Amino acid sequence: METSDLVLARGMRDTRATLARWGRQPLPVLGSWVAAAAMISLLLLAAVLVVASVVKPDLGFGYVPAPPEGPDVRRILEVIGRNSLVLALHAFACIAGFIAGSSLPLSTARRSGISRIVHEKARPIAFAWVIGVTSFSLITQAFALGLTRSTLAHSLAISPGLLVLTAR
Repeated sequence: METSDLVLARGMRDTRATLARWGRQPLPVLGSWVAAAAMISLLLLAAVLVVASVVKPDLGFGYVPAPPEGPDVRRILEVIGRNSLVLALHAFACIAGFIAGSSLPLSTARRSGISRIVHEKARPIAFAWVIGVTSFSLITQAFALGLTRSTLAHSLAISPGLLVLTAR
């Protein structure tokens, strides 16, 4: 077998072994995912609180939401629509991370010359892109939510911390 065939076979073995571990014991994997998601959520909430505490409220934007009258399909669809772009961005970042982490090395092993050099250089660029896009998204969300919370806290005459703790 050629070197590229060996790399491909090793990659397939690793993937099958990972899937077999997942099939035998999914709870440790799920537990680590839940723990990581909880940590990211807490960090994002802390970032929102910091932004809400530091940023001046937008006084031209007096926003006090009315309590919902119960489930409203239109409002639910609006929230889903607004969040779809963020979810799509994160999905593409995950796909790019997967391609950069596993597919590019397999593809690089089968190439030579300038094509191999391009594939070797593409991996760190792809990882930097994934990190940059994800960071941009999280920072943008923290700032937008923090500014809104700052304004809402000012409108309600409470602290941003109390607002974040009591919001449902």
